[in-house]
Amino acid sequence: MITRVGEAGLEDEFKHNTGEAFADDLTVLFKLREGALRKILKILADFGELSGLKINMEKTHIMVTGREWTGGDEIEGIRVKRECKLLGLLVDNKVSRLQANWDECIRKIRGLINFWGQFNMTVSGRVMVSKTFLLSQVTFYLGIIPISKNVAENIEQMIEKFVLDKMQMARDRIYNKIEQGGIGPIRISEMDVALKSSWVNRWLKEGVNKDSTGKVVFGSTNNGKVELIDKNRINKSTFPTAYTMAAAWSEWRKYVYENDGNLFKAQIFGNPGLTNRYGRKIGENNVLSRRRYNQHKERLEEIKLLDLVEEDGIKPRNEIAGILGLEMTEVEYGKLRDVIKLIRGKFRPEWDMREKGKNVIDILKGVKKGSKKLRAIMSGRGSRKYRNFDFDSIRPINTLWRQLDLEMDITLVACGNTLWNIKEVNAEFRQFMLKWNQGMIYGNTVISHFGENVDRKCTMCKIRSRETLTREMGREPTEEEMNRVLIPDEDRLHIYWECPVIRETFSSVYRGIWGDNARLEKKDFLMGKIIWCMEGTQLFMLVNMFIKYKVWRYKLAGVIPNAGWIAEDTKKMIKEICQYKN
Repeated sequence: MITRVGEAGLEDEFKHNTGEAFADDLTVLFKLREGALRKILKILADFGELSGLKINMEKTHIMVTGREWTGGDEIEGIRVKRECKLLGLLVDNKVSRLQANWDECIRKIRGLINFWGQFNMTVSGRVMVSKTFLLSQVTFYLGIIPISKNVAENIEQMIEKFVLDKMQMARDRIYNKIEQGGIGPIRISEMDVALKSSWVNRWLKEGVNKDSTGKVVFGSTNNGKVELIDKNRINKSTFPTAYTMAAAWSEWRKYVYENDGNLFKAQIFGNPGLTNRYGRKIGENNVLSRRRYNQHKERLEEIKLLDLVEEDGIKPRNEIAGILGLEMTEVEYGKLRDVIKLIRGKFRPEWDMREKGKNVIDILKGVKKGSKKLRAIMSGRGSRKYRNFDFDSIRPINTLWRQLDLEMDITLVACGNTLWNIKEVNAEFRQFMLKWNQGMIYGNTVISHFGENVDRKCTMCKIRSRETLTREMGREPTEEEMNRVLIPDEDRLHIYWECPVIRETFSSVYRGIWGDNARLEKKDFLMGKIIWCMEGTQLFMLVNMFIKYKVWRYKLAGVIPNAGWIAEDTKKMIKEICQYKN
């Protein structure tokens, strides 16, 4: 049908727009003229005669954009509407009700949360549900329409509450990488920037001839360079989607410049991502006069920051003059020196990585499609945010090591944080490992007691003392007699190391697994030790964690642990997790 537009004499009506078909959904964009509409309907009728696929006129309607429609309710028997849904997206003729899409998105997310909240899922299960079912409601819209900061935060908080359930964790920690104590959800704001930027990458590779939005975005540059996309040159009210794409790109470009030595490979003159303190691009009317800049513009816009700088500042004026191909006055040189100092102070590039830095084009060459690699630039393992992370900022983890009377080992903390993401073990054990390394596995109620009538005594020591008194007295001791027995408090250090009952259990389990010569070392057992490789370290930590998990289960049941059974369960777990499939 679309290929017959030219044959029908509708070139003028389709000069800037076209038709799009997806499955059985056909959208035709054209300049409204009744003659043109009759020809389109004739083509649709001919298509129906040839294919046997009739157009459902009751579901067909017209939306007039760009002006207020003052005609009747129908044109050629087709209803005229002020708004319509295109592939699930609500669009009105003035593009003024895009927020209604986010209202609908939030309603759907609430419904999904209510449904999945009925199941007693672990954190790992909730994270999976959040990525599979909740985030997908958002990503459908993110790549198309703007999202306000308030809406993004509202959705993030809904997902956070669902994922954490009854767990308590600071918001800034939730989104950390797993080895840094996070639990894996994705920030809506980061996904928004990455998804919209992925469109720019797609237009760069495939061209913008068939995409009017891409034409507007790339039209914001003087020369079509993707690095120079400028949101300020796009009318936000006229082209809201193009503007939000360019704004997302501007944000992503900032993260590129922050990482490693990438800033040194950036174009310095005429770059909307590098501006002076007043937000103006470097060059015209702030370093050089307009006439001088335009005379040398072609040469200037080939200059990279690295061409002009040394480790501690800008190169001498005579060298700069040779590089730029023009003589600079002392005033011009001073302005250039000041703005470069401002830029380096803002992005703080690493001088030692200047030769390894990449410009935007080089980075996008490694991104075929999608947004995952673009998100990695923002918060992935190569980002500044990841490199600058400090475990000292996570209070619960620091508290855990301090209460166990151990000096914190960053490598062990990072490795321990990854254990709960091992999917070959059961969900409850994974939940235990997450809580242990987050400092959320308490002894009794000593760590988080409320009120005065809280029993702080060690569960195992009470059981053993009661057994001893019963044997000595020949009867069950009274509560008053039990209260006179000196029993230590059940804090983390006691219940997982100092308690004689627990130490005896741990030692017996160790001998049952590793043999009679196995030594039980405090730090190794409680928090792990570095083995010859990452997998070996994880396996060693996993075994010790499993032993603690089993003892924790016995403690919750109020029963003295059976070392033999724990040893056998541990051997079975090791055998299962170490199996290799051909």
